[in-house]
Amino acid sequence: MTQQVPYTRVIVHQFDPDHPAVGGVDTCIRDMLLFAPSSERILLVGVSRSRPLRKLVTLGGDYEGVDFVPVSRADPGNQLRRVPHSIRVAFGAAPVLFRTPLRGAVLQVHRLEAGLIARLKRAHAHVFFVHTNTAASLRASSDSFWRRAPLIFRFLETRLMKGVDLTIVFNRASADEYAARGLRVQYMTTWFNHLLFKPPTNPTSPADTRTVTWAGRFELPKDPVLAIEVFAKLATLDMEGEGSWRFLMIGDGTLKEDVIARARELGVLERIEFTGAISRHEVAEALRHSSVLLMTSHFEGSPRVMYESMACGTPVVATAEADADNVLAEGRVGLALATREPSSLAEGIRSAAFFDRVSVADAVAHQASDSAVQRLWRITSNHTLRTAVEEPTG
Repeated sequence: MTQQVPYTRVIVHQFDPDHPAVGGVDTCIRDMLLFAPSSERILLVGVSRSRPLRKLVTLGGDYEGVDFVPVSRADPGNQLRRVPHSIRVAFGAAPVLFRTPLRGAVLQVHRLEAGLIARLKRAHAHVFFVHTNTAASLRASSDSFWRRAPLIFRFLETRLMKGVDLTIVFNRASADEYAARGLRVQYMTTWFNHLLFKPPTNPTSPADTRTVTWAGRFELPKDPVLAIEVFAKLATLDMEGEGSWRFLMIGDGTLKEDVIARARELGVLERIEFTGAISRHEVAEALRHSSVLLMTSHFEGSPRVMYESMACGTPVVATAEADADNVLAEGRVGLALATREPSSLAEGIRSAAFFDRVSVADAVAHQASDSAVQRLWRITSNHTLRTAVEEPTG
C-alpha cells in the first residue's frame, strides 16, 4: 500500500462505510467523516461484507476522499460471532498500521483491543474513545465478552489510558471515575446530525399519529423484550377509547426471535412493525412521525437516539438508566422513570405524547452536529495534541 499524502487521522474500528449499523460508535464515526475539516487526510481501517480485504480504496459520496482498508469480513450488527469483532479488527489492522507512516497522524480507536495494538505504533498522538458507562458494561446485563473478566479489562484499560494522549468519554459517570483516578479525559455529550434530524415541516398532532418507536440493537443491554411488555400495557388502553396505538421497532440483533415470541404471547404481534436495520434518513423520518420514542436500556453512554428523537420534536420516555445525561429530569421534553415496570412506562407514554414538539426540539438545538462535531475535531486534531509521543514499550 502506497501513500501519496501523509495522513492526519487514522481511525481503526469495526466500521463498514457501506452498511450503517445501529449504535452510537457507528454514527459518531460517520458524522466525523461527514463533517471533517477539509485539511484532514483520513485513513479508515475497518470491515466490509464485499470489498477485497487489505486493499486500499478511496471512498466517494458522503466520504469523498477518505481512504479505506477493510481488514475483516465482520458484520458489526451481528453479535453471533465466535471471535469478537474488535479482536478480529485489531489484529487485522496491525499490518496496515505498521507499514503506514503515521508520524504526523492522530491514531483514533474506539475499542480497547484496537487501542492496545495501535499503541505499539508510533504516531503524532493517540486518542481513545469511550462510548458507554464502563462499569455498567461489565455487569451481567451487558453483552460484552469482557463481563467474564472485568478485572483484566480494568487493568488493560488503565494501561491503555495512561499511554494515550487523550481519552474522549461520552458518559458523565465514567468520565468522573477516570478523572478521579488521575487519567486524562475529556467528557463530551453526543450530538444529532442537523442535516437529517429536524422537526417535520408540517407537524401533525401527536394525538393523531399514536405511534411509539423503539430503536436500538436487539441485545440484552437495550432490553427490547421490556419494550414489548410496555407496548402490551399501552395496547390495553385502546379499550378506554384512546384509539389504536401503533408500534415500530427499528434495529436487529440476536434477541429478535425472543422479542417476536413475546409479542405473540402477549397478543400484540400484529400491531408491531419490525423494520430491521434501516438508513439514518429512514430513522429520521420514522422519528418525525412518532408520538414518542421509548428507551428501555439497562445502561447508556450518551444516548444518541435520544437527541435524534428530540431534534425531530419527538419526546422520549425512558428508563432512568437510559437517560445517562439526565436530559429528561425536568419532565418537559420527556420522562425518565425510576422503574422498569411496564405499566408505569406505558402511562409515561400517554403523558409524553402530548408534550409540545417545538419545545422538545428547541431543548436540544445546542447539540447540533455543526458545532459539536467541529469541537470534537478541534479537541482531537494534530494541531491541538502537541504532546510528544514516546516510542511505546511492552
